[in-house]
Amino acid sequence: LAADQIRRVLAINPSDAESYKEYGDVMLFSGHEQKAIEWLEAALRLDPNMNAQRIGELAIAYYLSGRYEDAITAANRVVREAPALFLGYVVLAAAHAEVGRIDQAVKAAQMLLRVRPFFTIDWLTTVYRDPNDAAHLARGLRKAGLKESGNRE
Repeated sequence: LAADQIRRVLAINPSDAESYKEYGDVMLFSGHEQKAIEWLEAALRLDPNMNAQRIGELAIAYYLSGRYEDAITAANRVVREAPALFLGYVVLAAAHAEVGRIDQAVKAAQMLLRVRPFFTIDWLTTVYRDPNDAAHLARGLRKAGLKESGNRE
């Protein structure tokens, strides 16, 4: 398993930021967002210049944990550093919607569709092993005005 291999790498080199990032991803997509946050935050401490994709994954982990303001902060960093990366807008749309800032959620959803015109909630949520995580993210994205599939009329 990937997690076992990453743990072996870390036993050899405990300050390998890339392994912390990989393990955080494994935890995120397998439904363990608390562990994902721990590992991705550790990676960020080891590599403060962590790439925007990984910051986006941390933003999603925060979102799935109900830490919406932390998710927004991380997603704003993604948008600043990589405005063409759709992940920041996904988190901004869902997290703003969850805290009731619907205008900001809708703006983020519009930016998302500019960056990724054929984005669908169904497409994104298929990567989550835990159906509750997929449903949680889908709920926020629906509140932001995105559709399950076919966002264009």
